[in-house]
Amino acid sequence: MKTEQRFSILLSFFVLILLSSSVQAQQIGDGLGSTYDIIVLTPGHSRSIYYELGDTIFNGRVFQTTFIVTAGAGTLTISVANHSTIDQGELIFSTAGFVGTTPVLNYAYSSAPIFMAIPVPDISVGIVMTGIVAAFGEPDFPVTMSMTFSLN
Repeated sequence: MKTEQRFSILLSFFVLILLSSSVQAQQIGDGLGSTYDIIVLTPGHSRSIYYELGDTIFNGRVFQTTFIVTAGAGTLTISVANHSTIDQGELIFSTAGFVGTTPVLNYAYSSAPIFMAIPVPDISVGIVMTGIVAAFGEPDFPVTMSMTFSLN
């Protein structure tokens, strides 16, 4: 069995244990950022989430953590966008993590979106964290963000 498959199976097992224990998930939740979601996708499906970020990663440890499980080979697309009026400032937001063994790292400035396309095998798991890395001027917090996940 390939190392990649072993790793995916092991990580899938971990995510299933996390899903089965709401008490454990609540205790772990404090270390996952200000919000977190679990996304499970099969080919031809998509899911969008909306969340607010009240500060930068460095000032308030504020970020969104998303666990991703895909069942079916294809291309996973992830898009991240800002949905707030920033007013008197600018920001840089970033997404980092991995899906299977593929590293994910991208950033955008103010209202520009982030778009990533990642090939995935039959079963894949991953974790993606998104947060505001830097704020300039006096941007209006909290900032409403969205992430859309699609498996094609």
